[in-house]
Amino acid sequence: MAQHVKTWYHHRGNAVIIFCIVWVMCVFYTSAPFLISIDKNYSSSIMNWVGISGGESGNIDGKHNISDDVLESIYASTTTNATMDTTSSITGEEEQEEEEEEKKEAKNSTPDKVAQNDTAILKVQRNDNNDGNDHNTNTFSRGQTSLEKDYYTSPEYMRKRIQLFNTWFQGNDTKKLRPNADENGTILDFAIVGFPKCGTTTVEANLGYLAPMPIKDICTPVHQTVWYAYKNWAHEFKNEEGQGPDEKLWRGTKCPAFIQGEWLISWSEHLPRTKLIVGVRHPVLWFQSFWNMQVANHLTKFAGDDPYTIMKPCPNANGRGCRNGCPNRQLLCMHRGRFHVALASLGKTDMSQEERSLLAANDPDGGENVPNHGIRNPVFIYEQSMLGKEYLWNDMANYLGVDHIRHDKRVNSHGKNRALEIDFCHDKYDAFRAGMMPIAYEVALWLQIYLMPLARNQSRTDVVVANPDEFERLLEKYKEDPCGKLSRLDNGTFTRNV
Repeated sequence: MAQHVKTWYHHRGNAVIIFCIVWVMCVFYTSAPFLISIDKNYSSSIMNWVGISGGESGNIDGKHNISDDVLESIYASTTTNATMDTTSSITGEEEQEEEEEEKKEAKNSTPDKVAQNDTAILKVQRNDNNDGNDHNTNTFSRGQTSLEKDYYTSPEYMRKRIQLFNTWFQGNDTKKLRPNADENGTILDFAIVGFPKCGTTTVEANLGYLAPMPIKDICTPVHQTVWYAYKNWAHEFKNEEGQGPDEKLWRGTKCPAFIQGEWLISWSEHLPRTKLIVGVRHPVLWFQSFWNMQVANHLTKFAGDDPYTIMKPCPNANGRGCRNGCPNRQLLCMHRGRFHVALASLGKTDMSQEERSLLAANDPDGGENVPNHGIRNPVFIYEQSMLGKEYLWNDMANYLGVDHIRHDKRVNSHGKNRALEIDFCHDKYDAFRAGMMPIAYEVALWLQIYLMPLARNQSRTDVVVANPDEFERLLEKYKEDPCGKLSRLDNGTFTRNV
């Protein structure tokens, strides 16, 4: 009997030990994501993502590697001086590698519904016509429907959506968003996606009154951007000039490289409700600004410090080996100023044969080879010279669904050694401008003929242009040499005035 009792105690003791071990493992497993999130500081996360701190993952799931040219662009942004009338930290334009390995999922796939108790938080009457159909779409009207303005942009909704954070992602982790993750309400309210050197940092600085975010380029995959916006930026940038912790309820980001390449395919797949913002500028003035920022940071060695060496387009029809239309994955080249090619690839226009004849048809990656990405997100387009005008901010506020956007910040980014900047109106660069003016002329024509009719069409709620009449007037200037020295001939070329 004593032996049986001893054996029973022995086995019970082993069982207790095993139970304790299993219990500890379960607690650690379920708590690990929380513990990680506490330690997931934004700065260290960015450094890990680009591989600076010795990490080997280029994406949150470890699939993307960062090459030397990306590190160079990061260096460019961190060494760029900027001036503004606030104490915000400003950096120049950054670039990251495109998400080449992100596979395109079915655009119209519907994710699993969120749990019923979570859905209750977002419960709203969507069917205004009582016909049994859901009339809520992925495009938005200029004036905002009552549903969108009163609910999706309401403090009530924005305060509660953090409770659904985990339901936006696939599986049991937060590595990848579900397709149509924002079907029950916006997740990221806006994204400033282009073009660099078109006032995007000024726009971001002022939208920073609405959304907590660093005033610099964050060119990370959409899944990681959502993490930053809710888990990092919401805490780091929440207060400004006496604002309470709940005042900045919007969520947004900026990366002016997104408009070119395939970045936005992922945004369209996962966050089609996010409203895109794009700025354009006279291509010649754009190039001068971009070149001077780079040369002042000693980052034009690849071109031998000579803009004439980067006048060629991407030689490959499929764009392989190029970046933003530039050969050899260069950060800057003349053909990066083909704004119309990037805008056309959003898929908002019909992309007819006639239209494609205006899309850099003589370039290997132009014309027939311009892709149609079918981006579902709405887009708002402004002209850089409008930044100081009240109507721009009123139109942008209407587009975003807010009553007012405070806009007293103006950011000017430039390089460290401004003595190296050049004036492209000098006679020495007449031939360079003559090479770029056909691009500028074509940009203006495509915008006027193909995009502006959509912006004026009240049924096309996915394309909005700030002050269309003024925008068209400014486009006329794109057809002229900003230095007033060149004239256009009947064959489309530009030559020095006699």
